[in-house]
Amino acid sequence: MKRILAVIMILMAFSVAAFAEEIDLASMSTKELLALHESLDSILEERFSCQLDVIYPGDYIVGQDIKEGSYVFSCTKVGMANFWILTTYATEDDYANRNSLARQNLQVNGQAQINLTDGMVLSVGDGLGVIHAQEKPSWAP
Repeated sequence: MKRILAVIMILMAFSVAAFAEEIDLASMSTKELLALHESLDSILEERFSCQLDVIYPGDYIVGQDIKEGSYVFSCTKVGMANFWILTTYATEDDYANRNSLARQNLQVNGQAQINLTDGMVLSVGDGLGVIHAQEKPSWAP
C-alpha cells in the first residue's frame, strides 16, 4: 500500500512540475537521476513514513534471508573504508573459508548488478544502500 501511495505521489509531483516547468528526464545523467530519485524518496519518506528497500550491513543467505534473483544495489552511504563493499560467496562453506566469487566496492551513487542463487552468501559491508529486484528482460531465459 505504501509503495502504491509513493508511486501516486511521485506521479503527482511530476504532473505538478509539468505545469510549472517541463523536466527533461531523458537528458539527465545517471548521477542526476539518482540524485533526483534520492531527493524524492527523502521527501516522500518524511511525508508518509514510507520505507525504502534499504539493505543493512550483515551476511545474507540466499533462499533464507534474501530471495534468489537479480538485483541492483545502489550505494547511499559509505563506511570507514570509503567504499560500500558487497561480497558474494558460492556456498556457506566458501563464506567460512573466505573463498569469494566476487567483490564490489561502491562509492556513493555507485551501482552494481548482482545475480543471487539459492545457497549463496551475500556479505554487505559497512555502509548503506538500496536494493532493487530486476525484472527479467524479454530475451532472458
